[in-house]
Amino acid sequence: MAREYHLKGAAPQPALPEDDDGIDFAAELNEQQLAVVRSKPGQTLVIAGAGSGKTRTLTYRVAYLLQNHIAPQNILLLTFTNKASREMMERVETLLPGKSGGIWGGTFHSICNRILRRDPVKVGLSRDFSILDSEDQKSLLTKIIKEKGIAEAAEKASKRKFPKASVILGLISLAANTRSELATIIATEFSEDEEVISHIEKVAELYRERKQQANAVDFDDLLLLALRLFKESPQVLKSYQYQFQFILVDKYQDTNALQGEWSIYWRASMATSWRWAMTRSRSIPGGGRISATSSSSRNAIPRRRSFASKPTTAVCRKCSRWRMHRSK
Repeated sequence: MAREYHLKGAAPQPALPEDDDGIDFAAELNEQQLAVVRSKPGQTLVIAGAGSGKTRTLTYRVAYLLQNHIAPQNILLLTFTNKASREMMERVETLLPGKSGGIWGGTFHSICNRILRRDPVKVGLSRDFSILDSEDQKSLLTKIIKEKGIAEAAEKASKRKFPKASVILGLISLAANTRSELATIIATEFSEDEEVISHIEKVAELYRERKQQANAVDFDDLLLLALRLFKESPQVLKSYQYQFQFILVDKYQDTNALQGEWSIYWRASMATSWRWAMTRSRSIPGGGRISATSSSSRNAIPRRRSFASKPTTAVCRKCSRWRMHRSK
């Protein structure tokens, strides 16, 4: 018999009104998928395995919201790839022709790019800023290292070979995505030599300056600058919090501190009621991969936690059925 769990901090929320016209959700989904699609606003946690229909369920959740008169512009759908977002929107359009226009859908990075294009000046950019791909980044960093003679100086001082541009980019990105000090990441992941740390930090600083001068950002900057925009411009943040009443995230990376911090800002305001949903790949006792779907209200207490730490509805890897699992 299915059991219902309520996460601490969740406030009771009214159920969405049922619309008898349109999609027959009960005929299209199994019992547990239907429970997710029709779940009340508030905190829930659902875990499902690979091939169990997570994306299908999330797609039908979007369709359910639209069918129950939630405006498309009030829905934000964040996916792991832009291709996945397009495919989900195509599925929703097939289910409800002409009703999905206006939904914001895409990756964290593409949504941040869209946000920054609206208010670039507030973070020191102009509207036509460019985005550096990995090759652009390596080329710029290699040029900086060569022009300033940093590699030679570092190797002379430390008696060891200076890392290539790709390695330095990896360290810079890791520091950004874990919200850690660059020096700490260098010492942990590459070298504790103070000369090496100092020279890599110098390269990173010059890299930031060159990007600013060129009115350019890399992919990590998209999240960092959007986060800065939210922190420094409360009215901008509030406008998005009012707009997006329902936020759905597919394959959310709960090990990515930058995405986590960015996400918290969406739900931190007490000014608006909103709903949160996510799917996340994860391992559970007994083997196999699972994904978590979570929703929470604005009254939730923001804190770090494992999505496998609570009793949840899950798909058993062996039988491919939705079952209750209690994670240890």
